[in-house]
Amino acid sequence: ALVALAAFRALGLVDLARAFAPLAPGRLLTLALCGVLMVESFGIFRALLPEPWAVRELGRFDHLAGDTAAFLTTLATSWVFAAFGEELVHRGLLMQALTTLLGRPALALLLQAAVFGAVHLYQGPAGVLATLITGLVFGILVLVARGSLWPAVLAHGTANTLALTRLWLQ
Repeated sequence: ALVALAAFRALGLVDLARAFAPLAPGRLLTLALCGVLMVESFGIFRALLPEPWAVRELGRFDHLAGDTAAFLTTLATSWVFAAFGEELVHRGLLMQALTTLLGRPALALLLQAAVFGAVHLYQGPAGVLATLITGLVFGILVLVARGSLWPAVLAHGTANTLALTRLWLQ
């Protein structure tokens, strides 16, 4: 990611000042809450779909059930590498670079969401679909926030916190 960041910056494809632009707290929280509600709503809707689209393969997280230390470690890791790291890579670098190259933000939004879904192939077809939709939601947050990643980072971290908490409580 750091090599891509350096290359994209050198080529003028990304603007990190815009990606990390602060937002008014009310706007930040409102956008993040909207994102979390959209992601959670899709999770409820997904349960109505037929197999293999209804249930994500999350076996790699089975160790979290009832294990507070594992839960807290995974939660911290999730905020750093998923919420912040994935938003930087997928929305901050990829979507911004594609928008610059293609001149079409909507197409860049769709392409980065497809890549985001593909990265989560280990979760099976339902996981790919869920993360593709989630990538669209987080990408829309970035577009509405005029390029700032913070609403998507906060929504991503909160959505993952909810999902991990459900896994811990099972």
